[in-house]
Amino acid sequence: MRALHTAALAAAAWLAGASAAQACRCIEPEAPVAYRAAGVVALVRVTEASAPGAAGAQEAVAAVERAWKAPLGPVISLATGGDCPFLLEAGGRYLLFLAPAEGAAAHAAYRCRGNRPEAAAGPALRWLAAHGRRTR
Repeated sequence: MRALHTAALAAAAWLAGASAAQACRCIEPEAPVAYRAAGVVALVRVTEASAPGAAGAQEAVAAVERAWKAPLGPVISLATGGDCPFLLEAGGRYLLFLAPAEGAAAHAAYRCRGNRPEAAAGPALRWLAAHGRRTR
């Protein structure tokens, strides 16, 4: 009986983990696709980042080094969470394809939208240099 109970708990834990992982299964889009879908694109340096909370909810503040597609000020607020959070670290540099912030206090950054650390953004930055409309 104890073995059956242990097996049932293990199966439940596996199913819970599988459903959480499946919630954000995607292939990160290439730069042209991510650019078309984004409201604004920015290369940023995160200056402050909260610890991730429930469901990956996190808030951050970032200095904008470069921007494409729409104007951005020198500092922006970022938010992430839900099924596909794109977690940020203070001091980290990221290329972000952001959702429009119309009516919101922060720009939304999520996985599956092309966001990546700057160290992995070489091809996307080259594409932006050749095809993006630079605004900052």
